[in-house]
Amino acid sequence: MAVVVFDPAAFKIAFPEFATVPDARLQLLFNMIGYTLLDNTDASIVTDVNQRSAMLDLLLAHVLTLQGWVGTDGVVVPGTGTVGRVASASEGTVSTSLDYHLSASAGEAWFNQTPWGAMYWMLTARFRSFHYVAAGRSGIGQSLDYLSRGIGPQVRLANNSGTPDGV
Repeated sequence: MAVVVFDPAAFKIAFPEFATVPDARLQLLFNMIGYTLLDNTDASIVTDVNQRSAMLDLLLAHVLTLQGWVGTDGVVVPGTGTVGRVASASEGTVSTSLDYHLSASAGEAWFNQTPWGAMYWMLTARFRSFHYVAAGRSGIGQSLDYLSRGIGPQVRLANNSGTPDGV
């Protein structure tokens, strides 16, 4: 396995709406995301480096959309400031209605605030569940929780919602 090395130029081509974001800010946020939201080390549950790279880019776009950014020209591009999807909109006397679906978990709700986060959430579905591994021909196997490596089986299977830190 390997660690994903961030390429700001490739990110700006894939996400042209962030073309004015300084490379230093992109690198800082990418590193932060790799330390906190999606492990960008050899121990990551996402073993395919190309897949992990795409997922990290989606997370970076998600965070930039939520936070906003300052472009190289010094102009502040604000975050959306809204939570949820636009359910309806008007033009005369401007009106907007937002739909914020209360999800099964706080993690899902946070990711579903942007198209990038929603795509990331869907891509990680298979990593947020337990995996059954058959032990030999008997059909008897074990449930593996990849999010809590290194602890005993009794603790491993207790109180985990399938997302990092049980969120």
